[in-house]
Amino acid sequence: MELICIVCPKSCHITVDGDKVSGNGCKRGEAFAKEEAVAPKRSVTTTVATAFPDFPVLPVKTDGDIPKGKIGALMDFVRKIYVRDKLKCGDIIEKDILSLGVNLVATESVITKQ
Repeated sequence: MELICIVCPKSCHITVDGDKVSGNGCKRGEAFAKEEAVAPKRSVTTTVATAFPDFPVLPVKTDGDIPKGKIGALMDFVRKIYVRDKLKCGDIIEKDILSLGVNLVATESVITKQ
């Protein structure tokens, strides 16, 4: 399996053949490649709808990685979220989404015009 490492800006071209990893520039790249070959995971960034006309969507992200195969189900869940409360950057919007052990957090504060 050939892949490009996404752990740091170097973007090493890594080859994984069984337990053997080559092309990585650091130990983090080796760990990434081994996990990517067996159980790839990603963090997710998106937006959710809000009740505020002057701030109709709120950027959010998962506070950890989830299995790539669960991203579609996560997005189906997130599309149903409607924020009615003012939130600050870092506030948790939903805890333990889909029992995956990650939370959905605001990446910006909801600011409304006075």
